[in-house]
This record gives sequence, structure tokens and C-alpha cells, in this order.
Amino acid sequence: MKVEINGLSELKKALGDKLAMGAVKKIVRINGSEMNQKAVRNAHFTNPGTYTVGEIRRSITLNFRRGGLEARVKPDKVYDVYVEYGTRFMAAQPYMRPSFNAQKVQFLSDMRRLVE
Repeated sequence: MKVEINGLSELKKALGDKLAMGAVKKIVRINGSEMNQKAVRNAHFTNPGTYTVGEIRRSITLNFRRGGLEARVKPDKVYDVYVEYGTRFMAAQPYMRPSFNAQKVQFLSDMRRLVE
């Protein structure tokens, strides 16, 4: 799951100066942090099954790449995908998708406000 904004060179032209790129990085940083908090908050599972409760929540990390223009929020457990999407023996308990979908709206709104 990712939000990809193509046209970084066009964005730079529209914004004009390095100060504006700093504003883009700030938006990425704030929205990445908020998504990380939402993912951790959503990672409370009702039927833990065979995985340890809290392990996924503690493994969710936030990393910045591409000079601060990309934020990655992801869990670091082998079984996290099974919890997110479920299996034939276990119902899905999504925690990343709801966080991503909620934050995506805010991120795009923040970016539109910056460009306008």
C-alpha cells in the first residue's frame, strides 16, 4: 500500500524554491508519523490465535527515505500479513489498511493545500 505522487520535477517547479520543498518534507514527516500512530493504535487484536499479542504493535516502524520525501510505515513480523488479510483458518484483522486509507485522505489534502 502506498500513495505515489508522480511529477516531482513539476512539483518543484510549481513550488518554486527550496523552502517549499522543506514544506513538502514536513508534510511527509507529519503524515508518516500520524499513520504510524494510527497503525499502532489499530494493532489490537481480538483473537490472537498462535501469535503473541503486542508483538506486531511493537514491530511497527516509521522510516524516511529519498531525502525525506518518502515515509514507510510497516510491521516487521513474518506473520503480519496473515493477521492483516487473514487465512482460511483465521479471519482478517486489518490494522494497516484502515490506517493507510485514513491517512491518505489527509496527506492528499495537505499536498493540495500546499500547491494551491
